[in-house]
Amino acid sequence: MKLENICNKIIFLAPKVYCLELESNEIIYKVKGLKHEIELTMKDFEQLLYKQSFIEKFKTKWIENLSDGNISIRNDLYTLKVTENKR
Repeated sequence: MKLENICNKIIFLAPKVYCLELESNEIIYKVKGLKHEIELTMKDFEQLLYKQSFIEKFKTKWIENLSDGNISIRNDLYTLKVTENKR
């Protein structure tokens, strides 16, 4: 095993949903299904620690239609909330 980061604060909400605050105050986060074009903060993750709280963000989604030969772009609403499902 190797040491990758030294953190001041870490929040794990679900599998593949976490946020790290490094010693250099850099924020690293991972949210399954959400690209980094959407900016999330440590406060967003802290808010999700409370029961039945959620965050809604818009994300850009490209829809390919190969039969028509076109690509459409739309903004979808992505809702991030903590579930109690564990692996």
